Amino acid sequence: QVKIVNLDRTTLSRILNNLLSNALKYSSLGSTVDLTVDVESKSSTIKIQVRDRGIGIPQESQKHLFESFYRASNVNSIPGTGLGLSIVKKSVDLYQGSISVDSQIDRGTDILVQLPIQPVSD
Repeated sequence: QVKIVNLDRTTLSRILNNLLSNALKYSSLGSTVDLTVDVESKSSTIKIQVRDRGIGIPQESQKHLFESFYRASNVNSIPGTGLGLSIVKKSVDLYQGSISVDSQIDRGTDILVQLPIQPVSD
């Protein structure tokens, strides 16, 4: 069954672009990146989950992930500005949503964004 929800295109695009860009950037060539989008009617929430099997994020770096210009200690020569996740966090906060990160070195990163939604009447 298809559900239609009302979300701002620019904000949603910002979230998806940054999460997917990071997942691809920090994954090795040929590895898989998963995107799952699920609408939960009971809680009126949309869940966006991006999971990669990339370099992972060191535990000590995880508490700083949403700070502007912060880059984890293991990114080496992978280019980036350190703005992607701070933009995602600000966008999620605008929606009064939540974001969580589960990451392990050399195993990958799993990011879950939950946003409250207003269903559109049929």
